Amino acid sequence: MAEKDATERLRRAVKENNLFLVKRLIQRTDIRNPDPAPRRYTSLAWAAVLGHEETFEYLLAAGHDDDELSKDSENNTILMLLADHTSSSNLYSSQNSSDDVSGATLRMARMYYDHYPEILDWANAQGKTALHIAAVKGDEELVRVCVILRGFAA
Repeated sequence: MAEKDATERLRRAVKENNLFLVKRLIQRTDIRNPDPAPRRYTSLAWAAVLGHEETFEYLLAAGHDDDELSKDSENNTILMLLADHTSSSNLYSSQNSSDDVSGATLRMARMYYDHYPEILDWANAQGKTALHIAAVKGDEELVRVCVILRGFAA
C-alpha cells in the first residue's frame, strides 16, 4: 500500500478484505470514509458490494451506520446494493462460487436488517426498494428473505 492518506488506505483495505488493517485504520480516520468517486460508497457499502462478509460484519458491529445509514449517490441503501450484487467481474474478490457469494449476500442482508429493520421499505432515487431490485435481478432467495422479513415488520 503506497498511499499515505489514511482514507485511501482504509478504502483499499476494505476492498482487499484486509480486516487487520481495517481495524487499525478506523482508529485514525472516519469509519464511514465516503468514496469521492461518483457512487460515493462508504466503507460498509464497499464491503457489501464486494462480498467481504467478515469485514462487513466487523464494520457493522463497530457502529458504522449507527449515526447515519449508508446510501450511495442514487440513494441505494446497503440492502439495495446487496440486492443488486453481481458475482462476476469483481476485481477484488477471490474465486468464490456463486453459492458462496449468494450465501454471503443473504447473511449480510440479514445482519443489516437485524440492526436496521426500518430500512426494508426505503426506496432509492428511482423509487425501487431492495425487494424490487432483487426481483428484477432474479435473486429468488433474497426476494424470499425480503418478503419474510416484511411479514415480520408489518
